[in-house]
Amino acid sequence: MDISINECGLSTRTVNALKRAGFNTLGEIIEKMNEDPINLLEIRNLGKKSLLELVEEIEEQGIDCYKERKLYGFPVERREGIAKLELSVRLYNILIGAGLDSLEKIEEAIKTDPFSIIKLNGMGKKTIEESATERR
Repeated sequence: MDISINECGLSTRTVNALKRAGFNTLGEIIEKMNEDPINLLEIRNLGKKSLLELVEEIEEQGIDCYKERKLYGFPVERREGIAKLELSVRLYNILIGAGLDSLEKIEEAIKTDPFSIIKLNGMGKKTIEESATERR
């Protein structure tokens, strides 16, 4: 894939981070992802959200980045759910850290134990209040 990262519609932050790391095309990034997608997180200023943005762009080109893969150490079934929610970074990281990377997993956890989300490590009063305020 010789599509330039400048032509992809990626955020400026993501493009700049990738260019500084020596990437110019989606093909080069896909090659690196085939080795280990987590290694991309070592790129300065390329965090989880930038990686999700990048993966979304690659998938729009018809390449499945998640087939039998893991993201942040957890199997990924349906990436779009949690990434599309406008969560605080703290809440997002808590959910990802608990392996709740999709709406289905969150729903399943709540069905099993309605208070399971509140019991997550790092989920304190302030985070619960922030998430309730954001949803209004």
